Order: sequence, then C-alpha cells, then structure tokens
Amino acid sequence: MPMPTEKYVYGVVAADAAAPKGKGIGGRPLQVIREEACAALVSDITPPVQAGKDELTTHADVLQRALESGPVLPMQFGVVVPDEQVVREQLLGAFAGELSEQLHDFDGKVELHLRAVFDEAALMEDVVSSNAKVLALSEALRDKPPDATYYERIELGQEVAQTVEGIALEECQQIVEELSPLFVDALVNDPQHERVACDAAFLVEQEKLGDFDGAVDGLGAQHQGRLTFTYTGPHPPYSFVELPLQV
Repeated sequence: MPMPTEKYVYGVVAADAAAPKGKGIGGRPLQVIREEACAALVSDITPPVQAGKDELTTHADVLQRALESGPVLPMQFGVVVPDEQVVREQLLGAFAGELSEQLHDFDGKVELHLRAVFDEAALMEDVVSSNAKVLALSEALRDKPPDATYYERIELGQEVAQTVEGIALEECQQIVEELSPLFVDALVNDPQHERVACDAAFLVEQEKLGDFDGAVDGLGAQHQGRLTFTYTGPHPPYSFVELPLQV
C-alpha cells in the first residue's frame, strides 16, 4: 500500500505563473495550485520532511528558479499541509488580499545580502586609536602577571568590547547610508560575533542591480585591508515578506 502524501509548500507566486523547471524535495515534480489572484508552488511529499542539506538546498533552489519568472513570496522551510484543499482554503483563500498585495509590492524587486567583517589587526588598531583608556590599560598591564591584575584585565576587556561595538555600529550605519540611494528597504541583523561590522539584507529593484553591484565593489576597494565583504544575491525577498508560518 503506497504511503500517503501531503503537499510541501515552497511559496506563493502569481496566478498565471508556471511551475519552474526541475524537481522538488525528494525528486518530486513541482506543481502550481491556483486560487483567485495567486497560486502556491508545491510538490508532493511523504511526511515527515527531513531538514537535511539536500532538502534545504532544494527548497532554496526551487524558489530561486521561480524568481526568474516573476515575483515569489517564499515560505520558511518545512511547511507541509494535508492536501490541495487546505492549500486553497487556508492559505490562498484565507490570505488572498494580503498575498496579492505583496506579490504586487515585490514585483521587480529582489533581496541582496551583504556582510562586512573586520580584519582583526585593523580592528584593534581602530580600538586603540579611538579609546585612549584602552592603550593606557594595556601599557599598565604589560609584563604583569594575570593573577595580580585580574580586575584590571576585566576592565580592559570591557573597554575593548564597548569600543568595538561602537566602531561596528558606526561602520554599519555608514555602509547602509552609502547604499541608501539604491535600495527600497534594508534589514540590519544583529552581529554574530565582534568582528562583524555589518550583516544586512537589502530590497533592491532589479533595474538597479548593476548600480548596487558597483557600489559594493566601491566599498570593497575603499575598505581594502580593513573589511572583507561577502555579497550574495539576487534572492527572493526572504527578509521582507510576511507570510503565515502555519497553514
């Protein structure tokens, strides 16, 4: 007896969109379920869905291919519903107005991701040059045993951490400000470690991609030896779309 299948939902596309080429998770064919002014991009799946590397990669690849043909509102990984009727009634029907509005708003726009990381030596130079207390404490602690200077070293560590935070915040603000003429919206993420100067997603009109690329190249040249930039995209607007997490 065959195992029962459910519908894995990748995202929402325009009602006239076709399923992108290629397969979905588990090698299953991609399908489009249409209802009113929008459609859901799905494939059959035998639950439970595994969050392995292949599955995560396929989820992203399907959405990336869909983006080539028009706007796509990406679902988070792992949204599975019992059948086509639930997709129609509890996703497409229940949120028809909101989904149609977002498809219109995101048409012709993509997400780009930019991450800037400080060179460690350059960052420490900035810390010392911008905070005289750090230099003074460092000099006072030089060649002294750690056990005898425990509290002074804690104070030094706190001074360094606060200074690094301030430098990173200012750097990120300058990066976002420099790019501001070229994006529609931006979302700055909290840094994952102290050397991250900026970790941000940008919503950019596709016609401005070349200009944005050029601006990022300019930032790389301007900060060579001080900041290393990682730049990816265009992607579907993961950071800017608001979809129901469960249907």
